[in-house]
Amino acid sequence: MGRGGARLIAISVIAALTLAACGDDESGSDSAAEDEAAIEQLFLDYAAVEGSDACDLFSEKVIAGLGGRKACERDQAGAESVTIKVDEIEVDGDTAQALVTLFPEDKQYRFPVVREGEASDSYDGWRVDELDVEEVTAEAGEDGADETTTETTEETNEETVAESPPQTPEQKATAYRECVEGRGASDVAQDDFPTVDFSGGGSRVIASFGSTEADAKQGFATIGQRDPFFVERFGTVVLYTVGDPLADDLDIGLACVKELG
Repeated sequence: MGRGGARLIAISVIAALTLAACGDDESGSDSAAEDEAAIEQLFLDYAAVEGSDACDLFSEKVIAGLGGRKACERDQAGAESVTIKVDEIEVDGDTAQALVTLFPEDKQYRFPVVREGEASDSYDGWRVDELDVEEVTAEAGEDGADETTTETTEETNEETVAESPPQTPEQKATAYRECVEGRGASDVAQDDFPTVDFSGGGSRVIASFGSTEADAKQGFATIGQRDPFFVERFGTVVLYTVGDPLADDLDIGLACVKELG
């Protein structure tokens, strides 16, 4: 969220603080609660304050970053009204983080806060330590991911599995068989070699799947010695025919072998 003269002006505010860094004894708990209450009040006042008075709520670093007090006053002079909700405050010694939602955009921002003023002032010395903060993206829940993230991840995994090319000879044979059947091949057979053959009425078109290219080269050489009508090697796959096949059958076989990649 860029500063750009913008101001948080509270139209309606619902504070929902999460206590953090509480001590084991009552005094520690009281101290943490007081810090959180002071930081909440700091942001509620920043939301409602008018004009240059907002500069009183900024740390020395913010004032310096704006170019000094006068530059800060000019920067804060023309502010836009924004409804806010303080969602969470986490205190760690003399630094803290305040998670704030801005409406109607319904966007969350995490503001750093620092204690550098007098402890006796209205905010126990706490000041807003950064104005140019980025929008907070969806955070993971206790189990490491929120429901939306989990569903998206599962869908992505399913798509990845579906799109992954077949690797083993058996997987390639199965994918090839599904392809030729989808293209209208009939009388399709598949054995454990693995080999897939089919015929649309002419001679059979056969695809043999090897584990390596060396296997395929050996199979190509062996089949070539039989002087088939057609034989060709595509990586680890050898496609050949027994007799003169129908042109459509050979086209189906060629298309599906190439589809395997």
